[in-house]
Amino acid sequence: MKVFLSSTVYELIDLRSELYEFLTATGYEVVMSEIGTSEFDVKPNQSSIECCLTNVRQCDVLILIADRRYGPTLEKFGYDKRSATHLEYDEAIKAKVPVYVYLRDRTDAELSLYKSATKIKVDWKKEDWTGEWVTKGNIGLLEMLSEHQKLKQKDDHNWLTVFRTSVDLKQAIANHLRSPRYNHDLTRLIASGDVPILDVKGSFEYIDGQICFKAIIQNKGKFVVFIKVMEWSDLEPNDLRTNDKYTLFSPNYEESVLWLYPIESSTCYYNKSFILIYSTYDGFTVEERWIGYYSTRQKTESKFELIDRKFRVEHPINMHLEN
Repeated sequence: MKVFLSSTVYELIDLRSELYEFLTATGYEVVMSEIGTSEFDVKPNQSSIECCLTNVRQCDVLILIADRRYGPTLEKFGYDKRSATHLEYDEAIKAKVPVYVYLRDRTDAELSLYKSATKIKVDWKKEDWTGEWVTKGNIGLLEMLSEHQKLKQKDDHNWLTVFRTSVDLKQAIANHLRSPRYNHDLTRLIASGDVPILDVKGSFEYIDGQICFKAIIQNKGKFVVFIKVMEWSDLEPNDLRTNDKYTLFSPNYEESVLWLYPIESSTCYYNKSFILIYSTYDGFTVEERWIGYYSTRQKTESKFELIDRKFRVEHPINMHLEN
């Protein structure tokens, strides 16, 4: 998934570099104009601003970082009286590229002051505004953020996420991008082995006058998996109770789950559902429903097959140590 990182550059150069390393290590294609090794596509026949806007349109997500500066406006070059960051934001909205906005906690505090002042008709551009963090020359930043928060239609993504440190910011971005990334890249991630698919096999045997249905589950992948449900049951997966006491499946780990069926003289065919629900630590969840069929007449009719497999993203696994 391709991510465009939008912000003023000069005072955030270290933060932007951290985010570049973090996001590329996580598997994203990161687009940043100042890093030559990024996915930024330089167009020799376009100006730097037009090139940025072209790159925005080619991305799947735009991340906007708001700190204290708005940046110089570009009206003398034929654009609206907006900064480059603001133009990138506008272009993403126009192109229907999802936008995630993150602002420093001190900027958030002054945004609250700005919104309070506008409610009582104070014109900050004419007043002697001496903001401690966002100066008078950067009020355009507060205007942009305030406009972003206005809900114009029901499906607007008008959230603002506040951060204090780069650690906070990286965690918030990782949480917010999980669903878009899996939705966008799921087929490729499965094909490349970057999401877990457990190996499940079934077998049948007689044990003391009963038919034993056996499901053998093995983690042949490279990820640790947390098992939420692993049982023979005729209930629907949504009707099964899960709890926070997960079974941990490390790579190469294997476990079997049995179900004993009493043999009845009047019955030739037996079947039972096997439900398996498991997650990665960051919440990527797989839900599977298998069915075992057994025939006492003809063993070739006996089989164990996958009926349904669903993927979804849930909350990350929450674990704690008990004293």
